[in-house]
Amino acid sequence: MMYEPWGERKFRARIKEFGERLKEGLRGIKTRKWLAVLIAVIGLASVGSYTGYVSYTSQIAEFNSRIMILEKQLKACQDNVTLFSTQLTNTKNELASCRTEKESCESNLEIVKADLNDCNSAREELSSNLEEIKGSVEEWKSRYEEAQSNYESLQSKQESLTCNYAKDVCGSRGMSYYFVSNDKIGCCLKNDPDYCIPVDGNTPTAEEIREITC
Repeated sequence: MMYEPWGERKFRARIKEFGERLKEGLRGIKTRKWLAVLIAVIGLASVGSYTGYVSYTSQIAEFNSRIMILEKQLKACQDNVTLFSTQLTNTKNELASCRTEKESCESNLEIVKADLNDCNSAREELSSNLEEIKGSVEEWKSRYEEAQSNYESLQSKQESLTCNYAKDVCGSRGMSYYFVSNDKIGCCLKNDPDYCIPVDGNTPTAEEIREITC
């Protein structure tokens, strides 16, 4: 809704008052044409001035309205600029934090890579050592088996020799059992320590007595 400015109302009231006075004056000077013409010219000038005034005030009101709208838009733009500036600052801070974290991760990555290279080198060395140890184990296993076989063979030969010697010593006396004490042969009549002849004062246990089977 448009409101008429107070100055415009006052100007219209003056024009109206001037018109009333003009009518009263015209009633008394109708015979004086030149004065009527002059008054008409003055009236037209007044009307033109009023029209120009109305147009001018209308333009001022329009400009004021546009200025208010532009000021509101400017205020909104300034608020947006402030908001975007704050968001930009926060984004820059987050970006700086991400860069710092990235650099830290890269540094840790280099450390881990170096440790991994050391571990790979150590693993390769250990693998090489393990292969050598495996070869040594196989070699010692072969030697052990060979030594075990030799031991069993020697043990069998020793038992055979001991049995034959006991057969010669004890069998010739009619005894069927023997025992060994300090590399010496003792004879037994039965599988019983009480029926054995002591050797250097030593009497065998029941587990040490053997039968002559050779």
